[in-house]
Amino acid sequence: MSLNKTELLLGVYIALYIGIPANGVEEIFGFNVHVIILGFALLSYFINPQKPCSYDNLTWKYVGVQLFFVFAFLFSSLLFSDVNYYGIFMNFAQFITVIFLMGQIINKRNFESFLQFFVYGCVLNSILALGGPYVGLHTIKYTGIDENRITVIGRDCNELAMIHNMSTVIALFFLREKKRIIVNILAILLTIVTILITGSRTGLVACFFLIILNFLISSSIKQRIVLLFSSVLLFGCVYFAATHYLDSSMIERYMNIKEELKEGTMANRTIIWSFIIKAFNMSSPFEQFFGHGWNTTPLFTFNGYDAHNVFLKALIEFGIIGLIVLLIYIFFFVRNAYKRRHTIYSFLIGGIILCLCISFMTLSWIYNIIIWIVFLLIHKVIIYTK
Repeated sequence: MSLNKTELLLGVYIALYIGIPANGVEEIFGFNVHVIILGFALLSYFINPQKPCSYDNLTWKYVGVQLFFVFAFLFSSLLFSDVNYYGIFMNFAQFITVIFLMGQIINKRNFESFLQFFVYGCVLNSILALGGPYVGLHTIKYTGIDENRITVIGRDCNELAMIHNMSTVIALFFLREKKRIIVNILAILLTIVTILITGSRTGLVACFFLIILNFLISSSIKQRIVLLFSSVLLFGCVYFAATHYLDSSMIERYMNIKEELKEGTMANRTIIWSFIIKAFNMSSPFEQFFGHGWNTTPLFTFNGYDAHNVFLKALIEFGIIGLIVLLIYIFFFVRNAYKRRHTIYSFLIGGIILCLCISFMTLSWIYNIIIWIVFLLIHKVIIYTK
């Protein structure tokens, strides 16, 4: 399907933002190339504005979320001794522009193209990650003393893995519909390998549940046999890659999941959660209802750790009101995923929701614009597949 200039620019922006985080680009080049592309997309939109669709109120719902973050930031900024107001407001301006353009531009004709742009971004990210310092923009760094976990400048390993899981869901949807088969098979292989080498156990668990979901949603015995065969082949390839190419510390990391639950990073997460719950219980009724404000969670945990749980982060920072809003979003998607369980989009919607819910239990990325890009994309899918 042919896209006009504005649609193409926005699609390139989304793919590039997913492929190369903005702060990573700034660290490499000294300026944010994403903003330039987004600026051209906005200029193109104003020169030739598209007719708003009947669901245009979505734009303002999602822009409203970002404005709520701005308000929460202003509300809480008095608690900070050193705040980069310029940098934070510039990020908010960029995020609001992205959401505005997505709400105005993505429609029934082109929403699948924007889903594919998301996959393209993860393919680019995988090429850079797997290529290491010898390919692309030198965006790889290794973290930790004892583990060689691959990440990309500006993005946490676990976030990276979950974004690639979402890409895998989208690519699998296109394969089920026999669309862009070669590109999406390549994308699935690249993204799963990337998930493996991030060392994210959460990402690997999400992969496993996605396979189960894909199996359950398959409508025929033939589809299930093909899926079973493909899964066995895939796990065989993953096992071969792990035993022959992964660093020994990475293999040990995956093998020690049980110990990690008792005394590793998962245990640390539960301690962090207990700090947040205690802080909430000790807060005033006003703070419990309205929250402490934008990004204040590290003030209540040991060593300045973040929540590692989106629900608890929303509770302590936005209060009961903010948590209810987040739960309403998730309830909306779960309800509509169930209603569309017999459509071709059932796996796509259900798989993305599964990835989001798993990631929300272990990550703190409620301010990450990629989450809201995904929310809005799936919202569009739901609207246009009634």
